[in-house]
This record gives sequence, C-alpha cells and structure tokens, in this order.
Amino acid sequence: LPEFPAPADYKPMSITLEDLPYPHPVSFLPLTMYGQDVRMAYMDVPPEGPANGRAVVLLHGMNFFGEYWVGTIDVLRKEGFRVVVPDQIGFGRSSKPIVPYTLHDMAANTRKLLQTLGISRADIVGHSMGGMVATRFAFSYPETTAHLVLVNMIGLTDARLQRPWRSTDEVYKAALARSYDEILQGMKRYFVQWKPEYEKYVRVHYGWTLSADWPRFAMVRALNQQVIY
Repeated sequence: LPEFPAPADYKPMSITLEDLPYPHPVSFLPLTMYGQDVRMAYMDVPPEGPANGRAVVLLHGMNFFGEYWVGTIDVLRKEGFRVVVPDQIGFGRSSKPIVPYTLHDMAANTRKLLQTLGISRADIVGHSMGGMVATRFAFSYPETTAHLVLVNMIGLTDARLQRPWRSTDEVYKAALARSYDEILQGMKRYFVQWKPEYEKYVRVHYGWTLSADWPRFAMVRALNQQVIY
C-alpha cells in the first residue's frame, strides 16, 4: 500500500507539549526519580456546581496524555466530581528523563500526587496502558481505591504470544524512525470512526519526530514500550 506523505504545514512540536493547549490549568508536582529531579504535570479540576464529595483520577494511555480526557472531565465535573488528571513522568507535559520506567513507579507517583492534594480515596479510571497503571494502583493501594474502572485496557494477554522480544536498542531504533503514515495508521486504531478533529494527535506525534529533542523522547517511548511488553 502507498504511504501517505505528511502534510506540508506540520511543524515541530515540543516534547513537553507547551504548544498544545490543555483544557484546564496545569500544575506540577516535583519528584525525584533515580537521582533525577523531575516534574509531574497534572490538572486538578473542581466540580462545576454542587460537589458530590468524591474525586476521580483519569490515567492516560501510552499514546496519549491528560489533554485527551477533555470530554470525560466535563461530564464528571458536571456530576459533582473533583477530577485529577496526571501526565505520568515520560508523558504529556511531564519531564522526560531516561530512567527505568515501571508500572509501580507510575502508580506510586499517582499516589504521591493524591497525597499532596489531600485526597485519601478516589475512583481510579485507566485507559489502555493507563488500565495497567490503574490495576497496579488498586492492588498496591486498596485503601485509596474507591472504584476501579478499566477502559479498553491492555495487558490482559501475554505480548510474547503475538510477537518476539526485541532489545531496547531495537525498539528505540524503530521508534526513532516512525513515519507520518505509521503514526496515522497507528492512531486510527483508537477510533471506531475517524474524524478530522482527531488529526491533531497525529500532528502532535509527527511533530515530535521533527523536534531536536526527538532522539531523547524516542528512547523514553522505547523504554515505556518495554514496560507494556
């Protein structure tokens, strides 16, 4: 099949997404991971109207970031929820260190965020990779987990049954060489019906490959792909 070329108006995108508007104000939680000082980005959205006294945490997938929960945030806050939406370290507006990534660190960082915000119990919602993080969170911190909601999560089957193991360097080289067409076709898998407004996520992913920071971010993505595997 012929590959689609990238549109001519696509520009480099920041690997920390300062050039992508988020639907609500973004704050940062300082953390130290493996001797590196990092910042975890998050949105803490208050309820719209009367509060129901509950908080919900929305955990993003591997190819997304907190911004894409915009519609879900609106629905939940109108129902009286406080909505907390983190970008995991290595994703979205959070720092992009080259460190050993693990599901447990993602869950632990999410718990630290809730503790910092004074939230002792919350409903935990995870999509795709976020479902893996949410599951780890619920197992590790049951006293903090009021409900666990998994949306099209991955990790329910053994990846080794579908494809062989690749070294991190091999995964990195494949990530580094991502083409526009590969990104477009990969993104279309997430949507039952493709719409023009979803193109912005292709624009972001391809824009990263045009950035001077892409080699570092490609390694971060490779390390997280190994976590998922």
